[in-house]
Amino acid sequence: MTAGAALGRVTADSRFPDNADFNSSFSGTSNELRLDVNWLLFDFGVRNASVSYEAGLLTAATASLERAVQTVFLETAETYFEAQAAFAALNSATQAEQLAREVFEVVQTKVGAGVGLESDRLQARTAWAQASLDRVSAERRSRAALGVLAVALHFRPNVSLILAPLPSNIVQTAEALPEIEALIGRALNANPGVLAARARLEAARRAERVAQAAGRPRISLVAVGVRSDTPVDRVATRQTIETTSVGVQLSVPIFDGHRRRSRIQQSHAEALDRDAELFSASRQVERDVWDSYVGIRSNWDELAVCRELVDAADASYALALGRYKSGVGTILELMSAQASLASARTQQSDAISREQLMRVRLAAALGVIDSTP
Repeated sequence: MTAGAALGRVTADSRFPDNADFNSSFSGTSNELRLDVNWLLFDFGVRNASVSYEAGLLTAATASLERAVQTVFLETAETYFEAQAAFAALNSATQAEQLAREVFEVVQTKVGAGVGLESDRLQARTAWAQASLDRVSAERRSRAALGVLAVALHFRPNVSLILAPLPSNIVQTAEALPEIEALIGRALNANPGVLAARARLEAARRAERVAQAAGRPRISLVAVGVRSDTPVDRVATRQTIETTSVGVQLSVPIFDGHRRRSRIQQSHAEALDRDAELFSASRQVERDVWDSYVGIRSNWDELAVCRELVDAADASYALALGRYKSGVGTILELMSAQASLASARTQQSDAISREQLMRVRLAAALGVIDSTP
């Protein structure tokens, strides 16, 4: 619907030098009011195609936003578990330092009693110093990881963060994890990256339909109302003209310089690109699910072996310590058992951190970052 108004001024002045009786002048105004109404009745699907296209764009934008949120969440979770791994490494280094100190004190006691060798004491002291150095390095890495985590959480890097301890008694079997086909199916139906790519493909297809529908006829209801008054020269009264018309208008596109065909071809090409993008996103999600699935199952097996390793190393250390105290074992046997126990504890802590991180990555691939797969 359009409305318009126009205001004009008419001035006429005639002079006859030879006959002043014919001189005349006229001054007046003219105006026009116009109202046009065009109401689309039927467009053979153009309007529905346009609405569907815009709805597709909104769906794609929503899925992209969810993907961005989950990406930030996953990056923060990875930073968190890196800090947890560094903190676990610090605990293991601290325990290793305590073991080395315990060995040194045992050797020192034997040397003080005159039944130990000075070389044993020096070896134990060296091992203790090395364990202390490892603990200092682990403390530095842990503090650095906590600073990175604090920045990821929008805090200053020097803020004090206290990490909740990771579970130490994870016992899972392969039956606790759904089948890989079921997990991939869930991921393809819920992963925000795949949903965003699928929504963009659908929007591109709808844009192609919009371009195709642009060449169809349109039926509209039109109404025109015009009112104008125009002064006429040498006439003292105005002339008022009113015009009203109502009808049905049929608009049929005939030729547009091949613009519509170009738009159709462009939309079709974009739809092909979006289809390739969806294929790539789907394959990437399948790889992510598979990697996380294999990682979780491997970590469960690794955790079971680590528990046995820690128990065996603990028993071996206790035996070596008792043998050395009784004068049967050697310092090399004791230090080897101590190093094996420290290594076993470190491997167990690393396996727990990796298992938790793999769970989060699998949940992210499934599009359910806040749930357990």
